[in-house]
Amino acid sequence: MLHETVRPRPLRTLVAAARLTDRERIVRILDRAGGYDVVAEAGDGRTAVRIAGEVDPELVLLDQQLPVVDGIDATPAVLHRAPGAVVVLLTSGGSDAGGVLAVRHGARAHAPLDSPAEVLLAALGAALPRGVVRATTPEPATAAPPPWWEAMLAES
Repeated sequence: MLHETVRPRPLRTLVAAARLTDRERIVRILDRAGGYDVVAEAGDGRTAVRIAGEVDPELVLLDQQLPVVDGIDATPAVLHRAPGAVVVLLTSGGSDAGGVLAVRHGARAHAPLDSPAEVLLAALGAALPRGVVRATTPEPATAAPPPWWEAMLAES
């Protein structure tokens, strides 16, 4: 897999968090950091998966506690709809168990949802090697989404 070594433009980013206040805080952190273009936001997992297929994000931040479908279950479906995207799970409750599970489903990193800007940006740095825009050829998702995803998306 070949990677571009310069970041000529901000990363197209999707932010999905259950609470509006969390989404706003994350967007502010990304805006201040520079290098990220938040192209869409979602308040539930079903919407995040649908939007990922529409806006082709390069980076997706998923709240573990998303309603309708949580961030862990949404991870493989997002990767199926947006091949080549990098998913970072935003965990809650002080447990790493959800983050570890999401990594097994294709997330590249995890960080606490309420973490300070430095911690969140460090997790993004770990998930996205410095200067990488995206793979020139998207990698297929490592885990297929559950079969019920297609039916759920067809209902929307």
